[in-house]
Amino acid sequence: MKKILISAFMLAFLTAEGMAQDIMVTNDGESMKVYNIEVGQSAIFYQLEDNKNSEVKRIEKTNVLIIKKQDGTQIIPNANNVGTSAPQSAAAPQLSEGQIAAAPKKDVKPAVASSAVTERKGVKTFSAVNAEGQTLYFQILSENDKTLALINNSKDKYTFSSCIIPDKVELDNQTYTVTVIGEKAMQKNPNLTYVSLPETLKRIEQRAFKGTALTHIVFPSSLEYIGECAFFLSCLEELAIPPTVKNMGRYAFLYCGKSLSPSKNYAGYISSLPMFVTERNSQDYGIDDSSVEAYNKAKGK
Repeated sequence: MKKILISAFMLAFLTAEGMAQDIMVTNDGESMKVYNIEVGQSAIFYQLEDNKNSEVKRIEKTNVLIIKKQDGTQIIPNANNVGTSAPQSAAAPQLSEGQIAAAPKKDVKPAVASSAVTERKGVKTFSAVNAEGQTLYFQILSENDKTLALINNSKDKYTFSSCIIPDKVELDNQTYTVTVIGEKAMQKNPNLTYVSLPETLKRIEQRAFKGTALTHIVFPSSLEYIGECAFFLSCLEELAIPPTVKNMGRYAFLYCGKSLSPSKNYAGYISSLPMFVTERNSQDYGIDDSSVEAYNKAKGK
């Protein structure tokens, strides 16, 4: 009953509130104006300033009652755990048990090509500027399918601290889709603390984020592959690998995070794992078996 009363009150408050950013309401009725919300399997990540360099904060999904986006849509993170009397929006995600909650779709404009396509040894590449004015580099994977990979330009390595990688890129009056984060794309950028992955992403290639300062990342439900040493020496505090991932390379998460096993495997919190990762093979991927055991126990496996 208390939650229902809070819900009704806060929905009325949110409807009347002038929206300059998103508003998140906790179960105890606290209202926060937030930016850059991303919803993971068990936690919600957000910032209190409209600045990608500001601190990324974390709150458990179970502690959040509702999120109202600045476009008026509503997200109820725990829709299945709310009684039928609690108000729900038609836009709220309806998740089945165990389903990964996708990050709310961001209104990100396509990147726009800023250079002509160059070809070397059959590889076609070009640069583009994203919505934040950052120059990114891409390789054309297929001109028929119009697919791209984000790549690292060895002459102009990425040094920014945050990046929204677009789903789409406009090139020569055609729209291409970003499906791959290429090999070593953002590796050894110690400044990188925040990245938003495209919702169209299928593959993260080897060493793509090696040696970055990423503490969290929300993988899209389209992701199918994470390459060898992809997050080696990064700072992830939680693993939420969606069940859509079908394969991972060796040591994808070795030396990753603050919690390491004696063998330097990731030994932190896990909120989601694909079924092929088990206590017997997890160390092949740089994940300690004790963390997998704790995950399985929490899931009743």
